[in-house]
Amino acid sequence: MAGAAKFAVVPIPRLASNILCERHNQALSGLDATMGLFTEAIRDFDAEQRKPDAPSEVRSFSGDDIVRWMLKCTVGLVIFKERQCY
Repeated sequence: MAGAAKFAVVPIPRLASNILCERHNQALSGLDATMGLFTEAIRDFDAEQRKPDAPSEVRSFSGDDIVRWMLKCTVGLVIFKERQCY
């Protein structure tokens, strides 16, 4: 397919920037677990929709938790980029 996006698999340890203290990391670890379940649901739905007889299914997630996880990642990227400048 022309113009298709290409993605590389990156090991999880390379994604971590270790910017949070242990206390905050533990406090926010539930958000990481929620996002793991959320991405798994998206993957499952994508695989199921390719089948002609795909069953109907509902999975619920907290929109607030997804936004909190995105904010956590955004802050991490900003701090990581600031560290790269020095």
